[in-house]
Amino acid sequence: MDTVIRINVYRLLLTIFFLFLLFSNLISRIIGHNLNLFFYAWWLLVFYYSIKDIRLNTITLTWAIVGLFLIAYIADPAYILLANVLTIKDFIIPILSFYIGYVLSKSPQNKVVFNDINILYFITIFYAIVQEISFYSGKLGEVLPWDAEYLSSILKGPNNFLQPGGLLRFFGTMNSFVEFQLVSLFLGTFLWLNREKIKTKKLLKLNMILMVIFLSLALERSPIVMGVILLLVWNIKNLVINYKVLLRYVFVSSVVIILLLVNIDFLKSNHLTTGAYQRLYNAITLNLRNDQAIQERVNEQWKQALKLARENYFGIGPGRLSPSAKNIYPKGYIGPHNNFLAVYLAYGLVGLLLFLILLLLGMWRLSYIKDDYRFFGYGMILAYASMAMFNMPYIGKQGICFFLIFGFLCGQKLDRRLQRNRNTGKHFPDRKKELLTQISNNYNQCGC
Repeated sequence: MDTVIRINVYRLLLTIFFLFLLFSNLISRIIGHNLNLFFYAWWLLVFYYSIKDIRLNTITLTWAIVGLFLIAYIADPAYILLANVLTIKDFIIPILSFYIGYVLSKSPQNKVVFNDINILYFITIFYAIVQEISFYSGKLGEVLPWDAEYLSSILKGPNNFLQPGGLLRFFGTMNSFVEFQLVSLFLGTFLWLNREKIKTKKLLKLNMILMVIFLSLALERSPIVMGVILLLVWNIKNLVINYKVLLRYVFVSSVVIILLLVNIDFLKSNHLTTGAYQRLYNAITLNLRNDQAIQERVNEQWKQALKLARENYFGIGPGRLSPSAKNIYPKGYIGPHNNFLAVYLAYGLVGLLLFLILLLLGMWRLSYIKDDYRFFGYGMILAYASMAMFNMPYIGKQGICFFLIFGFLCGQKLDRRLQRNRNTGKHFPDRKKELLTQISNNYNQCGC
């Protein structure tokens, strides 16, 4: 009886956690009161429930050491204590969310949790598309007045969510375009990765279609480029050994390119899309010298951050890098638009090395799990690292999403065959022979 109650409590905790993750900002806009404090309080409850019975191993112990290091830096005298405390939200909570995903991977209830997330995901992605259509049709204020009011308040400030040319960087059910678009991309593909655990397959497929529609209408280059990186790495093995998968990707890519070419004049001339189109075009063609955002980073933000990095090997205080703390002392805030630089400036050279060790240790762990999970993990790490060179994807809710999924992947059962082959030094020859055999068999079937 106690076991049944405990299982149901765990499911309830996780489901409400994902509900808050996806909807706390939206509900706050609707009711006029900030619920984020409840979200982080609930995160703490889920975190405690997750770690109280966790077993220590190389992965979990290393994560604990790094977590304690980051917590100790709250007392860094280099900056205001209150600002440093607020870094818990931006830096520490995302990294420690690894444990929530790690324990979820081993829970017998993860199937029902995935089904709950699948339903919540449908609501959030459907809402985001309604928001987009309302904006494009000029009826945002009529359909979603709380979003229109929020957008209006943003536009009154010196910085806003509008692209040059007027396209809204859609924030969906969250308050930031980066947060929502990355969470929608990686949480959606994470559900697809675990599709065998989900009963409502039709709803899952609908969610994938809605995700593509949302990201296409948003026309924001960061999640699009990250999505391409994720899909290529995730499916790299199938693309090489299975000609049918390769042809399918070529067909889909050709359709997308044709649609872009057909609508290119509209995208370039319409005041709602011209800025976003140019940013996406610059990214695809690597025309970075003429990209205003990149040049601002090179000439101002990175230049300032690198100068501070060379002068401060122990960091300048994590509070100076925390978006949540910038209102405490705006003049002290530094926005390097590079997550690795931000970690260095916040926690010094040692902090950056520890952060990189976490990523590398996780990649080592992924190398021992089954292919689908392994290559998804590699793709996610590469996609986030690519964006981290230009933005801050490891912080906030998009950071929670990354490390939670990372923890889930690292918690997967190890492939004993891979372990055995590596221990005997036979892994690479065996895998190479196996792959070559698969490639030969598949392409012989098509007469290639």
